[in-house]
Amino acid sequence: MIISVELVPAIVTWLGPMKLRQKEIFLQLVVQNKDDIAVVLKKIKDEKIFIKNLRIKDVSNDNHLLTLKVLVDHKVRTSEVYYTVSNLKEIARVEIENV
Repeated sequence: MIISVELVPAIVTWLGPMKLRQKEIFLQLVVQNKDDIAVVLKKIKDEKIFIKNLRIKDVSNDNHLLTLKVLVDHKVRTSEVYYTVSNLKEIARVEIENV
């Protein structure tokens, strides 16, 4: 009985599908230049952050709001994703939420 409760979930997490080893994070990014949107998305993908959903919205003062639902490895902390994304020079503002 103990084997099925403790050992099986560990094996499934380790050997199971990628989705079981990923967590969802919700990002809201403000980009000032419209041309930088593609650059930002490419840089996010290059950091091994998988974009699941994307929404782009024009907001005031020619800013563009990118709303993303992303998947990262379950071992990656939310703060690491925040540091990675906030260090991109094309991004003016970042909001992050662990779903």
